[in-house]
Amino acid sequence: MRVFRIGRYEIRNCTMPCHPQDSTVRVQVLPSMFNHYHDVLMHCDDKNEKSNSGFISDEVLNHFHVGLGDRSYGKLLPSSRTAEGQAIRASLQRLGVLNFTGHETFTGCLVIPIVIKKALVAIYAERIARAQRGKPFAYWVLYQSPIVFNESHCVGHNQIHISPSAVMTLKRCAIGEYDTIAIPPYQQVGKNTLDTLLSFGAQQFGVLDCNGKSHCECLFCTPNQAIVSMLEKVQHNEL
Repeated sequence: MRVFRIGRYEIRNCTMPCHPQDSTVRVQVLPSMFNHYHDVLMHCDDKNEKSNSGFISDEVLNHFHVGLGDRSYGKLLPSSRTAEGQAIRASLQRLGVLNFTGHETFTGCLVIPIVIKKALVAIYAERIARAQRGKPFAYWVLYQSPIVFNESHCVGHNQIHISPSAVMTLKRCAIGEYDTIAIPPYQQVGKNTLDTLLSFGAQQFGVLDCNGKSHCECLFCTPNQAIVSMLEKVQHNEL
């Protein structure tokens, strides 16, 4: 796993498995973590305040299986005193969901599993409150690259919005705006992605800042460089 920071975002690149067990844990164990976090969120008495999901409907939260990390998942794993528990925890560390201290990475975050063609390809997690000093605002954990979240909902839209935040994408879905994709901050929007957006009928793109404001450009005017430039400003909270 390679870890690096871009502005407020921490990228955990796990595209190269370190251990044969990691693929098995990703398929068999991570779904239980997402189920648990989802249950935590949906049964939270003060869900709107604690999860900052007041702008996201239950329908959207259920559709994307959004959860809330609360430091309780580790208690459901086999004991770390057993060989099985040690092996699973080591794998979860390599997969980016446990820190090397053994603590859960996504504590205090909304957690979104990103699934494409029934395969988990990434995890996005964003803090529900201001990050403590030195901690990232959000995490992208990548199991393959490139990643485009919510691409399938953008068909037929003349203007496509792009954000480094998958939570921003969900907030727009919740108000009926299915025109927003999320991509990891370091990821350039390559020719294949642009061709896909154009095939959907898109003629214009906009990069969303942290307040949801769109900064628009024409797709046909050096699109990749313009997108990258604006995304860099958003990532560093300059827009």
